[in-house]
Amino acid sequence: LMVNMEPTESSIGFVSKQLIRCPWADPSTQCGQLICKIMLKTCRKGRYKAIHAIAAVAAKLRRHKPEVCIRLIDAALEELQWSLEHPAFKDQQRTITYARLLGELYCSSLASGQLVIQQLYTFIDFGHDIPEALRQASEKQQSMSSNGGPAEGEELNVPNSATGISQTIQEDEE
Repeated sequence: LMVNMEPTESSIGFVSKQLIRCPWADPSTQCGQLICKIMLKTCRKGRYKAIHAIAAVAAKLRRHKPEVCIRLIDAALEELQWSLEHPAFKDQQRTITYARLLGELYCSSLASGQLVIQQLYTFIDFGHDIPEALRQASEKQQSMSSNGGPAEGEELNVPNSATGISQTIQEDEE
């Protein structure tokens, strides 16, 4: 698989036919797990352009053996989550590889758009807790807007900058 993976239609067809011929009925061989492991290794150790070919092979295997597609998506999401929880400079290229694999699986109609958007949201939001002061200020503003304005004796903060920010909340301040 690692040697023959080229992003050409003939190579993708040849590799997918060879994978379909594996002994899937024998439970001791665990073909789905083995093929998924090799596909991920091809993405990591192989060439960057092979990622598109891996997604195309997974799309061709989808009709015959959907287990491979499910395992591949699950493994890519697990690796992305692991890389978020354990950030290291040496693993940045691996993280980009798995993110591209997820994108290619989406382009091959194997991963849903909701899954990709959820993963993007996880990238943006992971490890960023909302400070309590900002949460209270937001709730106060939301209650004032739902009531139609400030309560009796309460003044409304008027933003004094072009961006609409009336005050800054320091990150370390709670």
